[in-house]
Amino acid sequence: TCEVPDEPVRVLADRDKMEQVFTNLLANAFKFTPDGGAVKLKVEVEEGSGAVVVEVRDSGPGIPEEDLERVFEFAFSTREGGHGLGLAMVHQCIVEEHGGRIDLESRPGEGTRVDLVLPAGGEDPAEEA
Repeated sequence: TCEVPDEPVRVLADRDKMEQVFTNLLANAFKFTPDGGAVKLKVEVEEGSGAVVVEVRDSGPGIPEEDLERVFEFAFSTREGGHGLGLAMVHQCIVEEHGGRIDLESRPGEGTRVDLVLPAGGEDPAEEA
């Protein structure tokens, strides 16, 4: 499912990098969600700060607690054949390059929720993604 505001929201971000980030997060969500499961994308504006929150939630197997701290490390993967680059790249693009943050919540057997919090953009669409 997809829940987005009626009015467009703007963030200060590199459009190409954000496309990679969202492609990666959604691909992971679909990859780990079993047939008949659900993937949700939700966009909202954070009260107070005006930051934009993008939530990606899946009903997959979840991430074991002992792995939660490591999922943003380069070359760490819990999936056989995984490269461990996706979430590390997301973390670098969001946190290090765009001044945002990532909140991750996961419970084995219940799925995973990733919230990307991005700085709100200004009024000039030419400067923003």
